[in-house]
Amino acid sequence: MNVGKKIKELRKIRNLTGVELADRAFISQSYLSDIERDKTKPSLDTLFTICNVLDISLAAFFSDSFEVDINEQLKLMDLLSTDTKNLVELINKLPKNEKNALMTYLNERLKNM
Repeated sequence: MNVGKKIKELRKIRNLTGVELADRAFISQSYLSDIERDKTKPSLDTLFTICNVLDISLAAFFSDSFEVDINEQLKLMDLLSTDTKNLVELINKLPKNEKNALMTYLNERLKNM
């Protein structure tokens, strides 16, 4: 299993730079770079923190279907309009609780239309 490659792919899908992910995961950017290039393996605690920042569970991270999920997400992103891509990028940068609040708000608005 190529842990570093998965982290890098998820980071790119979430539109995070290495510096942003490292800062949010409370690790150095050079350590993250070493992880992504498979020069070192993160501890379970560090991987858990990185997964939380990337909004993915450890179970999903290690699932066999991960590669398919990444490829499907990339295909879907290619089909989106520029406005939609920008919106998805902005939403992905929100903390999880704010994403949930936004989704609740949007669902309520759609119900009332």
